[in-house]
Amino acid sequence: MPSPSASSSPECLVALWAKSPQEARLTTGRGRDASMPARSRASTAPPYVRDRSQTGSSRWAASNPGGSPFGPGRATTSWGVFLKARRGRVPPSHAAPRPAPGRRRVAGLRRDEPARLAGISEPYLIRLEQGVDRHPSPQVVRALARALELDADATAHLFALAVPDPMRPSETEVTAHVHQLLDAWVDSPAYVRNRRFDVLAANKRARALAPMYGTGHNLAWDMFLDPGTRRLSPDWPEIAAQTAAALRAEADPRDPRTARLVAELEADEDFRRPWARHDARPSRDELKRFVHPVVGELALRRQALTVGGAEQQAVIVCQAAPGSPSADALARLP
Repeated sequence: MPSPSASSSPECLVALWAKSPQEARLTTGRGRDASMPARSRASTAPPYVRDRSQTGSSRWAASNPGGSPFGPGRATTSWGVFLKARRGRVPPSHAAPRPAPGRRRVAGLRRDEPARLAGISEPYLIRLEQGVDRHPSPQVVRALARALELDADATAHLFALAVPDPMRPSETEVTAHVHQLLDAWVDSPAYVRNRRFDVLAANKRARALAPMYGTGHNLAWDMFLDPGTRRLSPDWPEIAAQTAAALRAEADPRDPRTARLVAELEADEDFRRPWARHDARPSRDELKRFVHPVVGELALRRQALTVGGAEQQAVIVCQAAPGSPSADALARLP
């Protein structure tokens, strides 16, 4: 058993992102820093170490803000695990009209079946899944996406894993102009989050709608590990699955803070189930329902907007239909 200090290294945390939940059973140490720095409107987003001094809260303490960048090939490891997980979801009958009789030792497709469908050799697919070959051509990625029956979102995720963008420093400061924009939406909850789903800024209406929209919270952590957030969402199973799929699609597996977040979440079985499916689907403009303890039920249309000059940030605005009961409920928020 490795020591907690050794098992909490960035390399081990990357393995937690890349492995399936069955393979990664949280061998990391769980040390925490109880300090909570004062926050300003332009404060930096915290890494994923929960602050135990904040009882009943999902705020995070800042610990080891620098961290080491992930080593080369880590994204390719995630790519291989994604390939393996998704071929396990394709019914064998889709690879051949009459699959060979007898007991199959693997769920879904064997390696030779997607290799044949994609027009590549089985040894080459093995090298791709194991991270030995790290430079598949766009034609190979596209052929594998077809063989694995990936939709447009999952195909985009496969391409992103195969050819990741250069890793950029996390943008944690929200400009004064964006703060003014948030405050101008006096009737609509609005907040800014990053790719790790940290809330970086929020207007008064968003904070009144749900505590998870407060600056310093993490939306994925609150969705799965905060009981109050579960009570707010009557469609919690569906929203939770969407959150896991969006986190996989949008977050960078090379980011140490993202890996710490996933490691923390994998302690919860309700997270492990959707995470093991390897769905990848960015946040959509969709209807989201709430049951607020003061104003009752609300149905709000969520819109995601990009922030010019801060590509890793998104502005999320929740709007009620004009003249609807939800609009009346929003106006009554304390």
